Amino acid sequence: MIYYEIFLKKFLPSFRSALAIKMNEKFNIKESDIAKELGVTQAEVSKYLNRLNVVSPSYKIDDSDIESIAALMIAGDSANAQKQVCRICPVGSNVKCTFKI
Repeated sequence: MIYYEIFLKKFLPSFRSALAIKMNEKFNIKESDIAKELGVTQAEVSKYLNRLNVVSPSYKIDDSDIESIAALMIAGDSANAQKQVCRICPVGSNVKCTFKI
């Protein structure tokens, strides 16, 4: 599987799902605001929060990493949030990535 497929099929869905749940449950962020932050529809966020669109745990993301990234995004520190995402991504930071949070 090429890097892009690993990212799109395994990491990104798991990441978005975990991040949406954390932003809502820990930080009480509304669905519409989460959707704007993640670049998805409010309906997609609703599926994440109702655990209807949670991908099989093919890629486990540590809860403390998700909480840290959520806190950085909420604080408006997208540069450091991006660094955290790249650090935990299975593709690794040595591959040029165009994903931006």
